[in-house]
Amino acid sequence: MATQGVVYLSNWNSQTFKNFGLGTLCLASGICLVAGLLTPVASTLTVLCSMGLALSWLPLPAHYFFSEHLAIVNTIAMAIAIAVLGPGAFSLDSRMFGRREIVIPPSVRAAPIQK
Repeated sequence: MATQGVVYLSNWNSQTFKNFGLGTLCLASGICLVAGLLTPVASTLTVLCSMGLALSWLPLPAHYFFSEHLAIVNTIAMAIAIAVLGPGAFSLDSRMFGRREIVIPPSVRAAPIQK
């Protein structure tokens, strides 16, 4: 997403307010995802921007980075996974808010079937 934001911002010939805002949003969400800062918010913005690009709700730049639909689907899937799982151990979120571990409850054993 950071690369897509740079592509939006580098196209000075057809720079509109929409392209500038979308480029800034893509760049900020990409940098936040890489650094692990405000991970749930950044991944939600990434999903919304990617869905907007995939469904052509948002204007496309001259050099469209996600030219294949598979790349957009992959970006959406990764952003959803990051939003659900949360930031990693070496992210800024874990340094600021503390590290949280995912606790998986023990499985319930089924009672044996009696004949």
